[in-house]
Amino acid sequence: MFTLGGPAEVGLFPHTGEGRPAQATVILTVGGAGTGQRPTLGGAGGSQESGGPDAPGPAVFTLDFAPLAQIAEVKLKPSPDSDCVTAATSAVCTLENLHHERRTIAELTLSAAGGSRPGASGRLTVTGAGPGARFTPYSGLITVGGPDLVLSELALKSELVPGERQAVDLTFANTGTAPAQGALLELRTTRGLSWVQLNSNCSYREPGGGSPGSLAWAVAWCTFPGPFEPGHRYALAGPLTLLATQRAFNDSLVYRIAEDTPQHRAVVRAGGGFTRGSAGTLGLKPHATERPEAEPGDGRTAQQHEAGFHTANSADLVALPASLRGSVGQQVRADLGFRNDGPAWLTGPGTAVSVDVRVPPGTRVLAVPAGCGARTADGAARTEQLGAPRYACRAPQVISEGERVSFPFDLVVDRFVAGATGSVQVGAKAPGGGTRPLAFDPAPGNNTAVHVLNRPQPSGAAGGGGGRVAVSGGAPSTPAATAPAAVTTRPTASTAAEADAGQGVDELVQGTRGGLALSAVRRGLITAGASCALAAAAAILLALRTRRPNGWGRERRRVGPRGRGPGRTRQ
Repeated sequence: MFTLGGPAEVGLFPHTGEGRPAQATVILTVGGAGTGQRPTLGGAGGSQESGGPDAPGPAVFTLDFAPLAQIAEVKLKPSPDSDCVTAATSAVCTLENLHHERRTIAELTLSAAGGSRPGASGRLTVTGAGPGARFTPYSGLITVGGPDLVLSELALKSELVPGERQAVDLTFANTGTAPAQGALLELRTTRGLSWVQLNSNCSYREPGGGSPGSLAWAVAWCTFPGPFEPGHRYALAGPLTLLATQRAFNDSLVYRIAEDTPQHRAVVRAGGGFTRGSAGTLGLKPHATERPEAEPGDGRTAQQHEAGFHTANSADLVALPASLRGSVGQQVRADLGFRNDGPAWLTGPGTAVSVDVRVPPGTRVLAVPAGCGARTADGAARTEQLGAPRYACRAPQVISEGERVSFPFDLVVDRFVAGATGSVQVGAKAPGGGTRPLAFDPAPGNNTAVHVLNRPQPSGAAGGGGGRVAVSGGAPSTPAATAPAAVTTRPTASTAAEADAGQGVDELVQGTRGGLALSAVRRGLITAGASCALAAAAAILLALRTRRPNGWGRERRRVGPRGRGPGRTRQ
């Protein structure tokens, strides 16, 4: 399912009959439902998060602006990715290969038509069609005249340290032609930022939802009763303090103001999960400089602004070892990857993570995970993807602290090699293949780990009849019809308890540390309890009767737009 997005309402400055009328910009987008990158706040398109391809064929979008005749003049600018054909009252745009991340269809420039009257309105609509995809249509109300609330851009400190606080001294003005009966302030922050005060006239939602590897935003929205008169400027009467948390790294704050209406509240509250603050009320007061200090559209005042921050922090990426078992002809699922031991979460510039996987000798890759590409033994790109000795994998663009990233490879054992060893190396992509240490990683010594197939057992270890394949962090597999996708997991209280309970199960633990997730099979061994103990005793007795001379047998184990007022768009 894809959602077509744009501002919920657009306000145009009335046409004075002299000169060129002021213009408003409307950006029309398409994105997968439940997706979260940088948002246009309050937009009808919902949140955004990065994901994989969802509609391989071309998608066609129909823009209908016939209802705007006599109200607005419309000019269309296609996005770099789209191909648009424009008629007098409509346009048809085509995009190839839609993905879950939000993409721009087109940018519209609107201005009040000559002879239009204040208060006149009409709707702009967009519909979509494409093979194997469904689209939620977009509809935005275009009105001549009305209130127009704009924020002044903040001069915030951008280079921070964990625990640092700074005041957010917001000011806004009504540059429209009518009073606003209330104001709605919307604040979105990425994972590393939080608010010190949780005010009673504000509601808050923590980052969450979406898929692993997605960019989730914390949302806060605050209401202020009006009226707010045209030509007047206002400021916060109490503190609004932004905190760089211990996990902060590359972060963003998006702040937006709009008239407080039921329609706008419904949009910003979409998805629910909000909790009202319990501290004092965040109030407003007239600004000392009552008149707006700049004209709308000059870049310093707008309905929405964004501020970026970089916090001096580190993230310890730990490659995870694995121990695998399989006899000749058997298929093995090997979950290979790394864990982010923090403290920082990762996204943005300088955080691209690459994983270099070397396949154990005697095995052959039957299925390649999404995000991985075949390489020759010395790191050169290889056309044939299956059966390569080496693979370069791209980690998700967003990696939370404590998150584990796994790439599930399906292998077949072609020949027996005792202790066949491959490796996993995590870091920045290096020229000529492989990886190099990342600047933010404080312990590059743990960036490499080995995965061992058929590790020789100590003399006297029990053997068993040839059966299922033991795989660290996975389960026996059959050839996959499609390439498996990369998997990410996050630590939970239950997995921590399981780690403590299962320390002595066997060597098939995939490098767990600090209570992070174990394989599903290991959890099964823990919960099986007495049954496993009884089975183990029987296996030892059988092994003593059938032990092979070499000491081990075949083992069987398991595992910016703007508001309604003139020249603004309101989301």
